[in-house]
Amino acid sequence: MEKRAERSSGDDTATRSRRRFLETVGATGGLLAVGSGQGVASTDPSAEEASLEAVGRDGTGGDAVGSLTGHEISSCTTITSPGTYDVVDDISSAGSGVCIDVRADDVTIRGNGYALSGDGGGTGVGANLGATSGGPITIRENVEVEDLTVNGFETAVGYEEVTGGRVEGVTARGNGTGVSLRYGVTDVTVRNSTLADSGVGFRTVGSPNVYGGPENNTFEYNDVESNDRGIWLGLITTDHDISCNRIVGNRGGAFHSGGETRGHVYDGNVICSNSEYGLRNVDNPPEDGIPAFEDVVEATGNYWGASDGPSSVGDPATPYEDPVTGALADGGGDGVSESLDAGIANVHFDPFEASQPAGAGRR
Repeated sequence: MEKRAERSSGDDTATRSRRRFLETVGATGGLLAVGSGQGVASTDPSAEEASLEAVGRDGTGGDAVGSLTGHEISSCTTITSPGTYDVVDDISSAGSGVCIDVRADDVTIRGNGYALSGDGGGTGVGANLGATSGGPITIRENVEVEDLTVNGFETAVGYEEVTGGRVEGVTARGNGTGVSLRYGVTDVTVRNSTLADSGVGFRTVGSPNVYGGPENNTFEYNDVESNDRGIWLGLITTDHDISCNRIVGNRGGAFHSGGETRGHVYDGNVICSNSEYGLRNVDNPPEDGIPAFEDVVEATGNYWGASDGPSSVGDPATPYEDPVTGALADGGGDGVSESLDAGIANVHFDPFEASQPAGAGRR
């Protein structure tokens, strides 16, 4: 196990309960590559890293144009003081930088229905991006983004090493990734937003060696539609609450990468009309002395697109059994995945909803 990088924060960070993870799960890193299939920027984490490198990982490249001195935003800028900031006009951004770059605690960005538009690169709103670039890690707290449209970026809204806050009422279309939570993001809520027509709607990713991963975040009452992957929970992502969303019409509904991606709960969601799978959870077999990784996703109380419940990914001749109740995933709905034990699902789907739950999706 490598030593986690030193951190600094306004609070006593020694009291923070942060997981430490073994290097061995790095063997699953190859699972992260996927093309968007949407004519947008790549969703491979290496491309996102390259974007950060292009701005020196401190958000000062591209369109970042210095520190904000007032509380109105009419062009790309860097926020270095706490407060509430109002977007007062549509904003266009070009290049690989961060358009609205948050470098402070207790910041609320009110979009007021205006739009940020990119040219396919960079990040629309970035909270603490580049925090893990080296040296002491500053953890930002309570960053909020609301009522904003963000189109045409590599990442529409990205958080890194942030605890507390929310993304609410955001519409993100035509991006590489809609909302991205990276490394030590905890206790952030993504709510009442539309994440569509992109490579990935909502994604998380951690580091298997040093920085850990996102924990205890909430994703609720969102519309996730017409993406290559609706939800992608990457390496070292734990204990997320995913409830009352519409995850509809994507190539893949929700994908879990394996490698300490565990402890997530899905409840009250509509997961349907996704062309390849509803929920695919990757278990990793033992390899070169690395023990197997297995996880069961708790996903009862969801509607899978048919009154008789989910199907089995790949439509096998013998449908998978629910790992708890033994019910078969032999319905007409979207598929759930198989565990390392042949014929047994690694998604606990039974009982399920026979019709769409009232109130699922953006309110």
